Amino acid sequence: MRPALVSLALLVALAASAPAAGPAAPVFEVALDETSITVGDPVTVTARLRLDASEARVQAEIVGIASTWGEAEVLEAPRPRPELGEEGERVWTLRVTAFRPGRIELPPLEVRVGSDPPRTLVATPVALEVVSVLPAAEQADVRPEPPAPARSLPFPAPLGWTLAALATALVATAVVLARRSRPGAAAVPAPAPLDELERALGALAVAEPAPGHVALSASLRRYLGRRLGFPALESTTTEVARRLAGRGLEADLARRARRLLVECDAVKFAHRPTDGAELAQRIERGIALAREVESGLAPASAESART
Repeated sequence: MRPALVSLALLVALAASAPAAGPAAPVFEVALDETSITVGDPVTVTARLRLDASEARVQAEIVGIASTWGEAEVLEAPRPRPELGEEGERVWTLRVTAFRPGRIELPPLEVRVGSDPPRTLVATPVALEVVSVLPAAEQADVRPEPPAPARSLPFPAPLGWTLAALATALVATAVVLARRSRPGAAAVPAPAPLDELERALGALAVAEPAPGHVALSASLRRYLGRRLGFPALESTTTEVARRLAGRGLEADLARRARRLLVECDAVKFAHRPTDGAELAQRIERGIALAREVESGLAPASAESART
């Protein structure tokens, strides 16, 4: 009996002398939803802060983020009040993009916790691979061509499309002005943006692939400009995507629209090879995107009509 009592006393003494478990160390992590993008594509950044239960009410905020984050441009800054994740996690989200091709090392993100005194936690740095829409220099055929006799150049198809479009626009303008000049003549309403786009893209079914991509990009930009009320034809592809994202439409819709315009830009500016099958598939994507825009804007239009 006595040895057992002695052993029990020793266990109690050891338990009393052992240090009490302190609060768990805070953890601050940052992750990108995509680590490789095309120039100008948006990236969602998620920052998570895990604190001990005893610090559930402690304030925390992201610091060091303004209009830029290293070489990345901040499209949407993190909110001052984070969302609550699992088991009291603090979660911030922000959206960024980058325009310099290559690997971009983003500075470590910091969070300030508490105020008496404040603590600063630093996350592990993250990196982003940015891919250009232009072909790599080493892929281009830069070998000199052999000398050839002078020959007459064919009439460029893109110029023909441009001249035809300008002529059509001039004729249409002349007809409208002539009708307006008649006494009592009714004004001819312009077609709805979606109807105009579907007619324009339907006419591209017999177009050559390269000029067809140029016309597809212009028609889709004209539709978005009319539907959203901004000069889309004079805007960059990134600016068009930002306008879409800023109208409360699904984020994936703006991303897919930008991807389609980038593919058309690659044919127009970088002379990427293409064919009729690709043009037909991208025409279908353009019509589908426009119909999704109409569906996404319909509730907002109905609400504004009621007010």
